[in-house]
Amino acid sequence: MIGLLLPAVQAAREAARRMQCTNNMKQIGLAMHNYHDVHNSFPPGNTFFNGQNGTDLRGTGKGCEAGGVYHGMMGWAAFVLPFMEQNALYEQVDFTKRAYASYVELGNYGHESGGTCGDEANKEAGSNCPGYLACPSCPQSGLKGSQKDYCVNGGAELPERTSNDSYAPIKAAKNARAPYFGLFWQNSGCGMQSITDGTSHTFLALELASVTLPNASKQSKGANPFILVGHWSEGYGIFTHHGVMNIPPNCMTYHETTRTPRAFHAGGLNATLADGSVRFVSETCNNNVYNATFTRANAGALPGRGDLEAGGGEALF
Repeated sequence: MIGLLLPAVQAAREAARRMQCTNNMKQIGLAMHNYHDVHNSFPPGNTFFNGQNGTDLRGTGKGCEAGGVYHGMMGWAAFVLPFMEQNALYEQVDFTKRAYASYVELGNYGHESGGTCGDEANKEAGSNCPGYLACPSCPQSGLKGSQKDYCVNGGAELPERTSNDSYAPIKAAKNARAPYFGLFWQNSGCGMQSITDGTSHTFLALELASVTLPNASKQSKGANPFILVGHWSEGYGIFTHHGVMNIPPNCMTYHETTRTPRAFHAGGLNATLADGSVRFVSETCNNNVYNATFTRANAGALPGRGDLEAGGGEALF
C-alpha cells in the first residue's frame, strides 16, 4: 500500500511546488511591469558596478580577487527589489560598488576555479536572495540565499557583452549581438514599444535553476548569483550560443550549460511572457518556435537565421 501511495504523494507535492514556482514567476512579471510603469522601460539586464557602460568588459583578464572589473556587475534582480516589497533589502545595495556573490564559477579562460566575488559592501544584500527567486523544486545549493533560480530573456549569444566585443570566440561567431534580439542586456532599457512580435509571444523571464549545471558548475555551489553578473552570463537565458541553435529547454548535454533555461519540473519549465502571463514550456515544444519566442522582433529577420523564418509571432503554447 505504501509503495502505491508514495508516487502519488510525490506527484502531489511536485504539483504544489510547480504551482509555487508559477506564482514566483508571476511576481517577477508584476515587478517588471511595475518598474516599466515608473521608468517607461524594463530594468537593465545588468550594469557595471558604477552604473556606466565600461569598454573593457573582460577587465584586466584577472578574476574577482585580482580586481577584474568584468566580475561584479549588478544584475536585474537588484533593480526590481522595490517593486517586490523588498525596499529594506534594496536600500542595502550600494550601486556604486561591485555586486557580491558567495560563489562564482570562473573555471575557464584563465580565471580562478570559483570562490567569493565582489565588494564586501554588498555582501549582506548579495547573500539574502528573497525566497520568491528560488524555485521550490530545485535542490538548494550549500549557498542558499546567494543564488537564484530564474533568469531574464537575454536573446542570443552573450547578453552581458556589448555589440563591439572583440573577444576572439565571440567575434569569430560572426553573429549580431543580443541587444538586437532579446529584452535584456548590459545597460538595456527596452520598452514595450519595441516588442513588435507581441507581448504574448515574447519571453520576459524563464527558469534557470542554479544547480543543474553539471558541465560548468559545482553541484553544491550553483552558477546563478542573486545580484552579481560575471563571466558566465549569470541571470540571463539565451536560445543560441556560438552558432548552436537547437538548444531545447532543460538541455543537460550542451557544454555551455550555464546559459540555457532549465528547471527540475518534469517535462519542462515555467516562463513569464512579456504580457505578464506565465506558461509552462514543454521539453518537446517546436524548437524553432521556442527560439523565436526569445526575440522581440520578427525572428526571420535575424542575420543568418534562416531556420527561424517561422517568425516570433507564431504561438508556442
